[in-house]
Amino acid sequence: MRSAVVLRCAGLVTAIATGSAGLLALLYAISYAGSVLPALTSGQLSRSVSLLTITIGYAVLAGVACIIALARAAAPGRRQR
Repeated sequence: MRSAVVLRCAGLVTAIATGSAGLLALLYAISYAGSVLPALTSGQLSRSVSLLTITIGYAVLAGVACIIALARAAAPGRRQR
């Protein structure tokens, strides 16, 4: 049983090592999309809404995200992985 686990872990390490370029490319694409989408959205909104309103909207979204993250982190019965 233990040798099967070791072999699976070794296979996973090998897969990660050989696929690291693809993994890095995926990480880059996700990070790029995470910064481009809000910029495009605010650019489109700036045609009809003031910059102050867009800034307040982003602040509200950031606050809501922080509250959700803190609530999930402090939730009782949360499973540890």
